[in-house]
Amino acid sequence: AFGVGEGDGVLQFAPFGFDAAVSEVAVTLAAGGRLVVATAEERGEPGALAGLVREKDVRVATLPPSLLAVLEPADLAGLRTLVTAGERLEEAAAARWRGEYRLLNAYGPTEATVCASIAVLDPDGQGVPSIGTPMANTRAYVLDGQLRPVPVGVLGELFIAGVGVARGYGRRADLTGERFVADPFAADGSRMYRSGDQVRWLADGRLEFVGRVDDQVKIRGFRVEPAEIETVLAGHAALRAAVVTVEGGEGDRRLVAHVVPADQEDGIPAVGELRAFVGERLPGFMVPSVFVELAALPLTPNGKVDRAALRALDGATRAGTGEGYVAPRSETERVLAEMWAELLGVERVGVDDNFFDLGGHSLLATQVVSRVRAVFGTDLPLASVFDRPTVAAIAVVVGSGAAAEGAEDTEYEEFDL
Repeated sequence: AFGVGEGDGVLQFAPFGFDAAVSEVAVTLAAGGRLVVATAEERGEPGALAGLVREKDVRVATLPPSLLAVLEPADLAGLRTLVTAGERLEEAAAARWRGEYRLLNAYGPTEATVCASIAVLDPDGQGVPSIGTPMANTRAYVLDGQLRPVPVGVLGELFIAGVGVARGYGRRADLTGERFVADPFAADGSRMYRSGDQVRWLADGRLEFVGRVDDQVKIRGFRVEPAEIETVLAGHAALRAAVVTVEGGEGDRRLVAHVVPADQEDGIPAVGELRAFVGERLPGFMVPSVFVELAALPLTPNGKVDRAALRALDGATRAGTGEGYVAPRSETERVLAEMWAELLGVERVGVDDNFFDLGGHSLLATQVVSRVRAVFGTDLPLASVFDRPTVAAIAVVVGSGAAAEGAEDTEYEEFDL
């Protein structure tokens, strides 16, 4: 599938302690190719890696999608076949690369011996790229929680069987028993590997990778798959890449979208535009509360997204609402702005900033109502937060309420007309 020929330069990108290195070494040497080994410094610096590819006349390379997000197709001039693996390949990324090179999308956990399925993507294709069909001597099952096959198009967990499945984990009998289970569809007593990955069968017999089963989170009682949100955001013309994480405790979890603009000078669109873009395609509870603009996604030494580093950024540099900052002009506005900043976990709030564009949601809105009651003694209708989601507008409501209550408390002396 890789099309490696005699004398072809093949990039050795994966560190030797990583399972993908087995494929790169074995495929290259078996075909009589040249192995071009990238140093740790070159793996961590996209520009240096691109220079290595051009200088050493590399024709075949396997790279994670996160790394491709910070490269341009022209950076890898001379390359013939590009294999993506290790992470979900988004539609927008595939569109950037499939027309320039022979693009393959590979999938496979270490427990199934590097690669379990692969797709050769059509240069003119559209839509979310699939992970193709199972490799030779490999069987793939998409099952529900009771290990029953699910229909075409329905999400299920991917189980992998065949000669490539490992025997288990060394000195980890408990984990082996959990992940390597008896294959009910085989009569030879063999086992299958529970991948933990969510996939679906497509009508043409290919598999579509959706995300990790254990990446699912609950946001205000709703089960959310961050990968679905990432796919939608990656489809925005002004964004090059997006990764969604979760911040907050059990009762106040919020979705944080880390986004990289397609044009660094233009930056990302206004948060309101991005929220509307997602809201038109996904339910409201899947719209990120917070957007963080990054020049590039942080990567691990293996070239995958460093999610731990992203979580460390949560609450740090957040994208604004697209409006200029306007400072509070009255004591009421100052108190409300400080209240919102504390609830939203941001440094400051302008009087014209939108509560929801800054990360607010319905549960936080109820806290605004209760705090306004405690601080100002005014019963602020919850609907007012949704209808007038700025400090300036709420300050007017609070002022009107206080004035009305003050009028009710005034004592009048009776007199004859």
